Amino acid sequence: MPRYEVRGDGVVRPLEDKPKSQCRKWQIRVAVGRGADGKYRTKCKTVRGTYTSAVAAKRDFIAELTGGLAKGRSAMTVGECCDAFLADYAAGKTASGKVTAYTVQNTKSAMNHIKLAVGDMRMTSVTEKVADDVILSLSNEGLSPASVRRIRAKAILMAKHAESKGVAPADPWERSRNPVGKPQERRCASTRQASALARRLSEDGGAADGRRTAVLLCLCCGLRRGEACALEWRDVDFDERVIHVRHGVAPDEDDEDARRGPRRTDDGARV
Repeated sequence: MPRYEVRGDGVVRPLEDKPKSQCRKWQIRVAVGRGADGKYRTKCKTVRGTYTSAVAAKRDFIAELTGGLAKGRSAMTVGECCDAFLADYAAGKTASGKVTAYTVQNTKSAMNHIKLAVGDMRMTSVTEKVADDVILSLSNEGLSPASVRRIRAKAILMAKHAESKGVAPADPWERSRNPVGKPQERRCASTRQASALARRLSEDGGAADGRRTAVLLCLCCGLRRGEACALEWRDVDFDERVIHVRHGVAPDEDDEDARRGPRRTDDGARV
């Protein structure tokens, strides 16, 4: 195959009228500059598999067109590196059984923050200033210093993953400034406010409503939202008047089995 001067990063388009997570047929389109007639040209390729595998196939296709794997890898964007890292992270961590789906979901959320800020930028173009600007923008959005530090830590893991694949060095992200600051003081309801809310939730048979009951449990027993949603009848000992907190629920998961899991550590189990 002759070598081409690839323009841009190419695109991946679905060829099936299905949600992105269910589509298994894709078209890769890569711009290769102008032809002898002055018109823009593109090279296309059809692939099958998940979106993540299609993105990987696009990188290989660019490498094939340019005549070198290194060029194909250098075309990877920050967003593509985030997706590749998340796919390997989720598969490895959940298979090891050391983390819950909730932890993976938090990592996905961190990657979404990075992608929203610089997802279209090539990974090789990221400088220390760019990484600093991303961290600063997260702070300006109102996220707490602790939340920004967690996102930065995940960004460094993503960059190291990209470095291990020969895409770009992780130095810019590792040298970025770590935000400092104390956690924001949390506002809690007063005893009077909590009592008034409990009465309102219990009025007119409201305790029979599962959602109201969950809020009452959080209010009166100190349960977290995920813990209240994961409760089962076997967790409640009516004779001893004790609730056993053994599980939690991760938000934003489609698979019910993946959402509900044991506490992340033994110390998390409470009564």
